[in-house]
Amino acid sequence: MIDLKKELVGVLDPSVSFETNLETLRLLKQRGAKVEEVQATLESMFQEAHEACVQERIADLLDCVVGWCAPQYAVWRE
Repeated sequence: MIDLKKELVGVLDPSVSFETNLETLRLLKQRGAKVEEVQATLESMFQEAHEACVQERIADLLDCVVGWCAPQYAVWRE
């Protein structure tokens, strides 16, 4: 079982680029992570984050998870 919170810890680090975090999402999908699990994990991390800049980073990645983004950034598009 994938520890999503551990795998997604980069979203909390301002030195990790959006592209790197997006690639992490793509790798998680390849490893079998379900969209609902990743979305729930990111939403939980968003709620736990106390800094607006971290919440914004998480929100940007959530958009890529749920498909509210440009097609090239959508990870779980059907």
